Order: sequence, then C-alpha cells, then structure tokens
Amino acid sequence: MNLTFQPRETPAMTQLTAWLRPTLTARRKTLFTLAMTLAASAAFAQAPKMDEGALLRATEEVVAEYRVYATCFAINSAALKLAQDQWRQEVKDAIDVLKPMKPTPAFMTKFAAATQFSRLLDPDMKFSAVIDLCHRNEDKLHNFLALSYTRLSAAMASTRDGARQ
Repeated sequence: MNLTFQPRETPAMTQLTAWLRPTLTARRKTLFTLAMTLAASAAFAQAPKMDEGALLRATEEVVAEYRVYATCFAINSAALKLAQDQWRQEVKDAIDVLKPMKPTPAFMTKFAAATQFSRLLDPDMKFSAVIDLCHRNEDKLHNFLALSYTRLSAAMASTRDGARQ
C-alpha cells in the first residue's frame, strides 16, 4: 500500500498561485535590486580622506600643548598619574577616530612614536625652566583641570573633515 501524500491542485490553489506569482516575482526583483545596491555601495564606499602630513602636524600641536600639562604636573606624582592616564585615554580615542580612515602601518608607527608619554617630558629641563613654563601657562593648566583642552581625537577628526590643513 502506497501512503505517499500527493496534493491535488484545486482551482482555488491555481488562482492563489496565479495571484501570488507576480507578487513573489516583484519581491524577488526588489530584494535582488536592494542586495545589488548594498553590494555596490559597500564596494564603492571609501574610507574618510586621510592626509598623513596633516594628521602628524595636528598630533605634534596637541603633543606640544600637552607637554605643558605633563611637565607642570610632573612635580606631583598624583598629578603626573592623572596626566598620564588622561593622555593614554586621548591616544586611545584618537586611534578610534583613525581606524575608519584605514591608516597604513607606517603611519601608525609614526603616530605611536609621536604620542608616547615619554616624549612629553624633557628629562634635561632645569627645574627653574619648569617653574617658569608653569607660571607662563597657568591659564592652560586651569583649562586642563577643567577638561577644557585640545582633544587629540578632535584634532584627528578635524584633519579628516578638511578643517585643519
């Protein structure tokens, strides 16, 4: 005995199939078009424009500003730790901004070298020069403590947007 189910096509099924066929074809075409559009968009999507020279210049400007904070806060170990921790976060945030730009390994090597905290401190600077630097930049030190200083990540983003050249 053969118990295999064989559906019979009824007139209602024929009508339903005929009614759905254009809809299914249209959906397939729409999905195909959407898939092709997304694929083309991904293929032609470009990383944000990256000007390595401008990025390195912006990095040097922020390093120069931050050098004042690191030097003046180096007198107190707790303040120096604050400056180091803050700089570490600045570099991390800047790297997050750089990632979508798809930087070259050579650029990232230069960036890493330029942003090492040890570059912020001059071991040969005389104490009298440190005191003079701190007195001349007292307003900058207040800005740092108020977290109102130039952000490395913002400097990186501004080069991408063409605001800083």
